[in-house]
Amino acid sequence: MNENPQISSQHCGQINQNAHFGSWHLDLGSQLLTCSDEACRVLGLDVGAPIAFERFLQCIHPEDRPLFDRAWAAAMCGKSLDLRYRIVSGGQVRWIHLRATFKGDASGRPRAADGTVEDITDLKRVEQALSRELIEEIGITIGAVQPWRELVMDYPHARVRLNFCKVFDWTGEFEMREAQAMAWQTLPVEVEPVLPGTIPVLRWFAEERGHAGPTHRETPAG
Repeated sequence: MNENPQISSQHCGQINQNAHFGSWHLDLGSQLLTCSDEACRVLGLDVGAPIAFERFLQCIHPEDRPLFDRAWAAAMCGKSLDLRYRIVSGGQVRWIHLRATFKGDASGRPRAADGTVEDITDLKRVEQALSRELIEEIGITIGAVQPWRELVMDYPHARVRLNFCKVFDWTGEFEMREAQAMAWQTLPVEVEPVLPGTIPVLRWFAEERGHAGPTHRETPAG
């Protein structure tokens, strides 16, 4: 009976490490920050003993410190903290996603904060690349990007890892700047030909929408 919690804890720790996701607790009285091992790794801090909150603040990218200070002050006044910003660790710039909830004393004054931190550097790289590509190719500026799926495709010249995201917010008019053609479609799509890399995407859409049957027209061989 006593072994299961230990196994579960180790398993959860492995999941967090793989996901670059950790938790932390801040005592606002002592200004000491206690982090899980993975939170320390994400923040570039020493694993083990509690860390002075000032040391945590020193990791913030100088250009993002005003953004953090405003969000932190608002959270101390009762707002939720949900912030994406840059840190500098080991001479490298990384993006993190910080969330927190604050606990108050009998008078309502904040006395502690519990939160999570996630390394989203890879996501930001995908987001920035997608943003550049959509501006250059179809003339729109996108808002938040929601990661969706990954797919490894073998092409004649190379094996390529494709990152698929969903975008629900954009500005600008669609402008085909590379002589493309565009058409809004529903399943099954009618445009042809459907490229090999698109077929799995249509299948994912069909799964999400409960669509049964073909997702596209088959192009006759030859």
